[in-house]
Amino acid sequence: MAVIVDSNQTVVEHATTALRAAIDGSSDFASWVGWEYLQKNPGNFQMALDIVKAIDEGKYSLDDLFIAAQSKTGGMTNIAGEPDPTLKVLGQTFNIGHLLGDTTTENWTSGNAKNVQYHAREYFTSVDSNSPKGYVEGWENPNKAPVVSAGAEAVDEDVILNDSVAHYATDANNDALTFSLNGTSPAGLTFNSDGSYSFDATHASYQNLAAGEKLPITVNFTVDDGHGGKTSSTLTITVTGTNDKPIAVADVAAVNEDLTVNGSIANDSDVDHGAVLTYSLDEQVDGLSMDGEGNYSFNAGHDAYQYLAAGETVEVVADYTVSDGKGGTDTSTLTITVTGTNDAPVAKVVTGDVDENDSSVTVKADFKDVDTNDTHSFAVDTTGTLGSVTNNGDGTFSYDANGQFESLAAGESATDSFTYTVKDNNGAESTETATITIHGQNDGPTAKSWSVSANETDSKTNTKAVVDILKIDLLDGKYVSDVDSGDVLNISNIKIGGQPLPSYMKLDTDGHTLLVDLNSAALDGLHKGDHQLANITYEVSDGEVTVNNSVSLDIIGTADQYQGSVTAHGEKTAHNPSNGNDIEQKFSFDLHTDAGAFDFTNGKVTVVVQGDIDANNETAIVADVSSVDFTGFTIIGGGAPGQVDGTDPDNVVRSGFANVNAAALSDGHVDFDVTLSDKIDSDNHTLVDATLTYDYWA
Repeated sequence: MAVIVDSNQTVVEHATTALRAAIDGSSDFASWVGWEYLQKNPGNFQMALDIVKAIDEGKYSLDDLFIAAQSKTGGMTNIAGEPDPTLKVLGQTFNIGHLLGDTTTENWTSGNAKNVQYHAREYFTSVDSNSPKGYVEGWENPNKAPVVSAGAEAVDEDVILNDSVAHYATDANNDALTFSLNGTSPAGLTFNSDGSYSFDATHASYQNLAAGEKLPITVNFTVDDGHGGKTSSTLTITVTGTNDKPIAVADVAAVNEDLTVNGSIANDSDVDHGAVLTYSLDEQVDGLSMDGEGNYSFNAGHDAYQYLAAGETVEVVADYTVSDGKGGTDTSTLTITVTGTNDAPVAKVVTGDVDENDSSVTVKADFKDVDTNDTHSFAVDTTGTLGSVTNNGDGTFSYDANGQFESLAAGESATDSFTYTVKDNNGAESTETATITIHGQNDGPTAKSWSVSANETDSKTNTKAVVDILKIDLLDGKYVSDVDSGDVLNISNIKIGGQPLPSYMKLDTDGHTLLVDLNSAALDGLHKGDHQLANITYEVSDGEVTVNNSVSLDIIGTADQYQGSVTAHGEKTAHNPSNGNDIEQKFSFDLHTDAGAFDFTNGKVTVVVQGDIDANNETAIVADVSSVDFTGFTIIGGGAPGQVDGTDPDNVVRSGFANVNAAALSDGHVDFDVTLSDKIDSDNHTLVDATLTYDYWA
């Protein structure tokens, strides 16, 4: 081993280092060696080129076992007896020691080695090459193997360790050391020849280490000094485990609407030894429940999925987290595909309100179909419905009370109903009731005129009379009505021809019955067959609405049933011939009881006066009509003298008569007076006045 020392015998530099620096730093040294090869091996150009390339790439070895001496003038010679240095490359050996004897001014210490062309020379000089500072003594130093201690390093899992084993090795010869692995390289280790290495603890081989778990990795390697000295040793790298988070994988499931699916998502992994995983949902999902072990149950009957139509699908995604209990977590999803089935619509009761007189009210079907994409049709059933219902086809129904609730008074109400059915496009249906409340409104009374006829009556005999008092109910339900059942009708403003009622008519105490006195004297002027018409007008009110009405009354005259009496207005005086004394007698004549005394024959009235008139030498009794108090009767003639009927002075019958128009007597009422005169002799004259009151009813 050659060294360069200064004048104080201090080692300045290894000659080997200087020589290598000279070779590697020269751009022409390799060419010189290649040229020398060609001198000995003419024509072998390829080998010469390969040698040049190998030297340029540093692929050579140098045997520098020589001792060099330096003269005071700077020359350097090989000490006698020492071998020349040699260069070995590609199996070829080149002796370069003879180059040492040449002189040159080139300075090529290790720090300034350059431009060595054909010669390799070492100089130990200052900048001024003419002022040498020392000399070179060389001595032979035998090679010693490197000394290497065992190494130990530590690294956490998932960390990369970069270091070198070179600091565990020393070489007494200061040789350049190379390092190499013995055997198979541990997983994750990259080992370099200069002793540097990189250990990747992220390698999969170490991922199963639990947190705090330790794994020693032994690396066997050898150190070579390049001169035959080799030493083996070990490097122990202790890997300390860290927690690895679990790895979650996505899960899927499928279920039909309204059914339940059960499963587990516990198919996730954790490389760490002994890891125990727990599960939790990130957010609550409708219909889904999950325990800590990853077991789940999903109810597709939840309301959230009822909107699905038959065959329609939706993906329900549940995000979940898996934890190893040591801070390691991962997230994934459970995706459940729900396939819809048909849900029947659900109808609800609907209501509506309408006033009895309004045209109609429209109500809308109230139903729910969770299958939101379904279409629907509608039908109605009006069995038992009083009003009329129109199905509009769009889910609305028009209801008309149709006059069936007119009896409702204001404030009263009643209900009517029908059923409706809603059907979806898959045939499922639901039926419910629509109830309509009808509110009563005041309906005014209705009235229509009518006619009444009645015969005049004669209450004196009552032989032909039907009634004496005709009762006309002005609120007769046949002609006057009010559909509002609770309404009370009142009568007002009763008139005939715009005038107040005549004397023979009055309103009864009930306020609505008209009393007509058919026996009233006001009607005596009616002849048989005559008609007395009266148009009775009046108003009917329910308290809010007033209507007009009328009754046409026809009173028909009838033939009077005669009744009457003949009553003496004074006393008739007659002379009793047997004793010559005057006697007083009263006579009365009742036309009703004394049949035949009043005769109506051939249009003439004959009054037969019966009774005893005691007189002598009577003359004819004359019955004269002296007055008539009924308009319309015609007196045909005066009375003719009565004839003496019989000779018995104590029983002289006198008769008188008056002629009256027959047609007039058959219709009406007549009062007339009859004067009877009994003329006796001139010495004894008695005048008898009598009044005949005659009533004849038509």
